[in-house]
Amino acid sequence: MTQKNDQLLGATVPQEWIDKFEQLAKQTNRPVSDLVREALAQYIGIDENSSRIISQLEQFKEDLQLLRQRVTETELYKTQIRDLLLRLAVVEQSLSKGQTSVMSPNVNLFSQAKLKEETENYEDDIEDEPDEILTDFIS
Repeated sequence: MTQKNDQLLGATVPQEWIDKFEQLAKQTNRPVSDLVREALAQYIGIDENSSRIISQLEQFKEDLQLLRQRVTETELYKTQIRDLLLRLAVVEQSLSKGQTSVMSPNVNLFSQAKLKEETENYEDDIEDEPDEILTDFIS
């Protein structure tokens, strides 16, 4: 990771240090010069990775915010689906009784227990695989 304004610094070190750097370079698949540069930066208190880590952290924060937004949207869709399913249950109930006018979902056609049961059944259906949905629709 040489930069335009970098200068060359030389030092005499024992051969075993060089061997260790070369071994570490092979293990990490990085150039020896990068490892030496990183070791020197750590020794004098400069962390070259901090800017990279900070930018990654910022990206994670943005991704997390986006995910939170999507969860909120999904919850809204889930609420809308429940409302539509309740309305559908009312329409199906009125059609099964032979009524021709569409009724408001606020009309109390059946008990709260029945509504809860219908909602739970539809919620279970939401989790179905596409082929199960198609099979249920056809039958």
